[in-house]
Amino acid sequence: RYQKAEGAATGYLFPYQVGYPLLQPPQGLERTHNPIMGVVQGFRNASHYSYQILKGIGGLIVGSVPVKSLGGPIFIAQIAKESAHQGIVPYLTILAIISLNLFLLNLFPIPVLDGGQLVLLGLEKIKGNRLSRKFVEQYQSIGFVIVLSLVILATYNDLSRFWLSMLEGLGLGV
Repeated sequence: RYQKAEGAATGYLFPYQVGYPLLQPPQGLERTHNPIMGVVQGFRNASHYSYQILKGIGGLIVGSVPVKSLGGPIFIAQIAKESAHQGIVPYLTILAIISLNLFLLNLFPIPVLDGGQLVLLGLEKIKGNRLSRKFVEQYQSIGFVIVLSLVILATYNDLSRFWLSMLEGLGLGV
């Protein structure tokens, strides 16, 4: 607890780092009893994490963030478990970050995802009529390959981390 001009307040720090250190938390979470300020703080945190997520995705694209930092379902389960051990606030924060991450990725203009569908709608609007079935099928095929490649890469990274930790646990560190 600490004193503020408005009265006593309780501060929470969230020291958890997710996978790659780009997802740094804001400078502590403040507990308020004012629901309007809670919503405002929620928007601030969401915009902070959105920026960090987009910065990380940009880093993946330009190569400044290693591809090994991508994680799949095993990594997500590990992070959720570790954050749950830290308490309800870190756990819910991690769940919110994961949801926000999926929301933002879904808006990317990758065929098959919602962002890709928006691109198709925009192209139809510009063209003035429907796109050819063949074009849409080829576009969707490209998106399917991109998404499947990301899933395979994330799963490969998960399994690599899992087997490395198993070998280290057995004293056979690589």
